[in-house]
Amino acid sequence: MGMHRKLAAVLLCALAVTGCSHLENEWRTGTATTGDAALVTKVKARLLDDPATAAMDVRVAAAQGTVRLSGSASREQSDRATRIAKSVPGVKQVDNDIQTQPNS
Repeated sequence: MGMHRKLAAVLLCALAVTGCSHLENEWRTGTATTGDAALVTKVKARLLDDPATAAMDVRVAAAQGTVRLSGSASREQSDRATRIAKSVPGVKQVDNDIQTQPNS
């Protein structure tokens, strides 16, 4: 678990050093604002810390406190990822765009 926290700290530092970037659409992968960057980092860290979601192929983006989850996973992992993201302080809403695998 300590390794995940170190990874989260490294990611946060990397985001802080690179600054803001403008992407083609409104969704950012955490570089839109400091608050959104922090949300992305916190959600990713929590997903990595949870045994049910640690190995998921999931992408996290944030815009104005709304977190978007995308990727692919089982239904149980997708539901768990949504609950974890909603539990992060500062997250106003979670849009779950994770594609669930058939029969899962």
